[in-house]
Parts: sequence; C-alpha cells; structure tokens
Amino acid sequence: MSFNLRPHSIRARFTLVSGIISLIVFAVIGTGLDLAIWTRIQDNIFKETERVATDWIGSLQPGAPYPPVLKTRINLLQLVDGQGRVVAASTAAADQAPLSTLRPPNDDRIAHDTRCTTRDGCVVLTAIRVPPLETRVLWQGQPHFVYAGMTEPGMLSTHELELLTSGGVLAA
Repeated sequence: MSFNLRPHSIRARFTLVSGIISLIVFAVIGTGLDLAIWTRIQDNIFKETERVATDWIGSLQPGAPYPPVLKTRINLLQLVDGQGRVVAASTAAADQAPLSTLRPPNDDRIAHDTRCTTRDGCVVLTAIRVPPLETRVLWQGQPHFVYAGMTEPGMLSTHELELLTSGGVLAA
C-alpha cells in the first residue's frame, strides 16, 4: 500500500505552498521581533548599570571608599584597582572576585559585557574606567575601574523569550 503525500489538485498545492511561505515569513518576523526585544532589554540594563556606576564614581571621596547603597535592581557594584583587587563593593558583590577582567582604555572609558559562568549564570555589566582627574585626586594616578551589573533576567537566561516567540510564530 503506497501513500502519496503530494497533493493532486491545484487548490491543495496552492494551499500547501502558501502555508510554507507563511511559515517562512512568520519565522523571519518572529526572529526579528525576538532580536529586537532581546536587544532592548539588554540596552536598558546597560543604561541603568552605566547610570549607577557613574553616580557612584561621582560620590567617591578621598580616603577609603564607602560601599554603595543601592536602591535599584542593579545589585552588583565593585570598585577594582589596577591590580585587580576589589577595593569596595555592594553587599551582593562584596565577597566575590572582580565581576570582570574587562579594562576599558583611556580613550573609551565605558565598555559593556555579559559574563557567564557555569556556577553563577550570566551577569550583564558595565565597566567604567574612573576618569583621570578622580584617579589623580583619589589614588595618585593609579587606574581604578567600576563594575556595575545584575544577573541576566530570567527571560533572557532561560530562553523563555525564544520559546514564546516560537509559540507565537507557530500559532500564527
């Protein structure tokens, strides 16, 4: 007994071709939508981490830097010296190694990164080189870096966004 999957009528062939084309179009739209949402979420995190880090840099005084008091979802904040030692940190980042080894150069003081480990998951962070004036006044010119970050949101780390988008594409 042979089973033929190829439709014989023009109407059936047209329906099959239009279904395949629709699936391709919706898949492209879904991929674009997924990338746009993912980029927007990550950009918002980078903006917030940059704001928190620059606010803390602006409040640093000569002497021992005080740990920051955070009232945002950005809970990981560290001041790291040029040798990679954590000088001051928020409560959530106090007993950790530096959040990153990323060192922004003098001409571009701000860099963004996503650091992933198997133990802690992914951390979305911003690294900022303390400006030269503050570096001279506070630490006799020794470079310092501020890292501000947060654990990657569940929607991005668990691939929930991709699953929801795929489900929407298949439903459409």
